[in-house]
Amino acid sequence: MAKTLSNTPPPPPRKPKSKKLILIALAVLVLLGLGGGGYWYASSHGASDPGGSKKAAHKTPSKDTSPEAVLQLQSFVVNLADPNQGDFLRVSIALGLGKPLPAGGEGGPGKGSPLIPQVRDAILADLSTWKSNDLLALNGKKELKEQLLATLHKKVPELDVTDIYFTDFLIQQ
Repeated sequence: MAKTLSNTPPPPPRKPKSKKLILIALAVLVLLGLGGGGYWYASSHGASDPGGSKKAAHKTPSKDTSPEAVLQLQSFVVNLADPNQGDFLRVSIALGLGKPLPAGGEGGPGKGSPLIPQVRDAILADLSTWKSNDLLALNGKKELKEQLLATLHKKVPELDVTDIYFTDFLIQQ
């Protein structure tokens, strides 16, 4: 077998594609970083939801907004649902409202409002279901606030409660 010689030079060696892949990977990482940074900036500065997802049925206030009005309720004293039946809770609550209350009877806005008995009844019903150990747990007060908000949204939606403030909180065991 004889070898044939040709006048064409051998093809140049192929350049590795690794440099091209590295550049593409870097470009993708930069784009992802910019996209994530943009999303973080938009969500932390109150821009609308870029995904267009539906929000919850009731309004949840952002922590940096203050309520339109605050309704201070009289203190509550309730027996807790503990087995020894000797534990009680004394708590003072103020409600952050999304809209101002109409002028009530004597004593200014909210005083003598027909909604106050409904609000107190709903809160008393919720408070009496708690046990002292549950309230003293790390997230106890937070969970109580969430439950009270849900109850007030359900039973007294016209009040437009946006936040709950505990101004006094004492558990006697």
